[in-house]
Amino acid sequence: ELLHNKTQNYSAGLSYGDVINELMGSLNVSYWHRHSNLMYGTTYTGSLSRIESYDIPNSSNGYNTAMTLSKRFDTIATTVNLQGGFMQSWSQVLRQDVVVPTRFDNLTIGVGFNSLLFRAIRIIYDANYTRSKSFVENATDFYPIDILRQNASVNFIIKKRWICRFGTEHYYNTAISGANSNMYFFDASLDYNTKRVEYSLEGRNLLNVRSFNSARTTELVNYVYSYQLRPFSIMLKV
Repeated sequence: ELLHNKTQNYSAGLSYGDVINELMGSLNVSYWHRHSNLMYGTTYTGSLSRIESYDIPNSSNGYNTAMTLSKRFDTIATTVNLQGGFMQSWSQVLRQDVVVPTRFDNLTIGVGFNSLLFRAIRIIYDANYTRSKSFVENATDFYPIDILRQNASVNFIIKKRWICRFGTEHYYNTAISGANSNMYFFDASLDYNTKRVEYSLEGRNLLNVRSFNSARTTELVNYVYSYQLRPFSIMLKV
């Protein structure tokens, strides 16, 4: 049997823009429904897993809401951005030859700003928080996974030709145990611009972090990733 999917998608959006007051916003809502003639199940034998297809009709559905808001404050030369969203989906998963109804929730909240101080210092910051959780019918709930990502940078503009930048990143993941649940990165660069050529000296991974770990969950599966990173390095670009 070949896999056949039938999918329906519905979406609606509302946007608002006030150029004079420099206020922008949007709200979007979507809903989907999918029907499939096959299910894929995973059977575990020791450390080995086998994926097989089964002739079991099944369906899944869910909805997603997303909101954005942006406001410019000319008196302090700052733009503030807010965003948020919530997604909820229902589906069926085949595990150990048993069809299991599941629910997946995902909440996101974001905030950021871009500010120019004294026409020579630009500060950029944004943060994004995500909480995801899976629910299984007639079973113990999974622990939620909280993820926080923060980026911040400061640019010093010197006579329009020299730009000195310092940037930092922070990641927090509750699904990662030990010291790796919090990870920090730091970069710096110095740029010089002429009419035809741009020179850039970049220092990357100044804290010399050797690996990056992350985790996420979907339905009944937890994924854990580990990336080996390039150590502290300096690059000259022309």
